[in-house]
Amino acid sequence: MKELMNVEFETLNSELKFSDADCTVFARLESYSCKMIKKEKKLSKKENAELGRSPKDVEPLSQSDKYLGALASSQSDDEGAILCDTISRKTLFNLKSTLSASFGPDYDFMNVESFRFTKEPNYHWAIGKVDSALSVVTGNDYKDLKARLWSTINKEINLEECNVYSYIPEIGRASCRERV
Repeated sequence: MKELMNVEFETLNSELKFSDADCTVFARLESYSCKMIKKEKKLSKKENAELGRSPKDVEPLSQSDKYLGALASSQSDDEGAILCDTISRKTLFNLKSTLSASFGPDYDFMNVESFRFTKEPNYHWAIGKVDSALSVVTGNDYKDLKARLWSTINKEINLEECNVYSYIPEIGRASCRERV
């Protein structure tokens, strides 16, 4: 993954630092190309070869918290097993590579299993989670920034066309306490 430079993101990043007596938030917007660099291509090919898999093969994801209860009662196969979302190995590799690029070198996500990710219902869900978390911590400071934040993100990635995934950290892992 290669980080793409975005002047508007950099401008917003300077405003995405909030602090009060109980908490400090350092948020950052980054944009990455999904085109693999040479090292990642080799790693992906090696990983798939070792497992006897193809990039088009799928892996299971964890269920989204929002729909877990509904899925458990309504979507099951003939034997009663709960069906789950899946992700192609290529997309999973892209997610892990992007997280590693963003949080590296402190954290390496390349060995994370697919069940550590969940596919969320839609981009509105993601906006709601971010808005809620930042509003609690920042109050009115975030209200002034919110519309410009989402407009800038939408210009970069077109939210309507996005699939949203969350990373579920290991319990006790210091890198994050909630989903990324």
